[in-house]
Amino acid sequence: LFKASKSAVELDNNMREVQARMSGISPAGLKELSDEAKRLGGSTRYTIGQVSAMMTEFAKAGVSKDGIMSMSGAMLSFATATGIAVDEATKLALRTADQFGMPQDAESIIAVTDALAFAANNAQVTVTELGEGMQYAGSLAKNYGQTIEDTLATMALMGNVGITGSMAGTTMNRMFQKLSEGGVVVNGVAIEVEALDGSMRSIPNIFRDIGRAMEGMGDLEKVQTMNDIFGRLGVKGAVIGVTQVDALTTLGDKMQKIKGYSASVAEIIDSGIGGTLWRVVSAVDAFGVALAEEILPIVNSVAKVFNSMVTYITPLISNFEWLGITILSVFTGLSVGAVALLAFAAVSTVLAAAFAGMAGIVSAIGTAISGIVAFGSALVGLPILAVLGIVAAIV
Repeated sequence: LFKASKSAVELDNNMREVQARMSGISPAGLKELSDEAKRLGGSTRYTIGQVSAMMTEFAKAGVSKDGIMSMSGAMLSFATATGIAVDEATKLALRTADQFGMPQDAESIIAVTDALAFAANNAQVTVTELGEGMQYAGSLAKNYGQTIEDTLATMALMGNVGITGSMAGTTMNRMFQKLSEGGVVVNGVAIEVEALDGSMRSIPNIFRDIGRAMEGMGDLEKVQTMNDIFGRLGVKGAVIGVTQVDALTTLGDKMQKIKGYSASVAEIIDSGIGGTLWRVVSAVDAFGVALAEEILPIVNSVAKVFNSMVTYITPLISNFEWLGITILSVFTGLSVGAVALLAFAAVSTVLAAAFAGMAGIVSAIGTAISGIVAFGSALVGLPILAVLGIVAAIV
């Protein structure tokens, strides 16, 4: 009951936070969100508290009620597919979508979450590390005309060699900045950086042209050339991009055709015993919340009355010093009495143990004496029995 009440309180608190951040939401709209949290919390691996916490993250980002309703399922799939907490998954996905100027709708969120999950699941990098890298490079990549797919694919390949998180983001920033300066010439070949529309060409295409221009160079000369182009902070990422441009292109192209990836991975993960047990836990939690919601209004009313009483009595006590002294004296007397009773109980326990021990000793002595008497009787009785036997034989 306590656990159920705690979950119900968590739901209530989260819904109130949603209400506070979504000015103008109607009571009916708030109830609709609350009911959706209960539905998802009772039918997925996530509890009602976790689902409602996710909704607060949506509200913080300015997502509408209808947006929350349409995107919640996709966000739960994303969290399951990547193994991160659902509220963290929500923040990461919404920030990434915002960095690339994508609208806050279900279609965009599905595209973002699918790309993030696919990149993380196909490279030695976590989705959290990708999100951290995007904080440094996402907005800049978008301003330079790069797609989210090409940006994530580049970060994923860098992750395979240990360049992750803020380091990956800083490296990509440096590459973009150096390329934007223009005038990139490799082995006498001018590399086209700018597209016809004035934006930067896709980073994989630039890497491919640089690689072709460096054909015939030795390894050291290639590294030095890329260091001259991208600088000390960008050369590591450039080496990976140029030497693995085919893998980079393939990964980026695959991300264009993976709609529903997070949902399909989540379905596989949830089809095992682990997913089943988590859904059972969530269903039990939802059942408890339903029961607790019937009790909490009464608890709330009682708590308000009690709070009012305490609030009223507290200043009265402060105005009567003698009352405080009296209460203190009473409690002191009770404490002394309690200590005395405890001491008496302790002494009684010791005495009882002692008497029990003495009784045991007396009992043991009695047993020993009985044994001795029996043994003596046996010694005395044997000759008598022998004599009687002899007499009987004679007669």
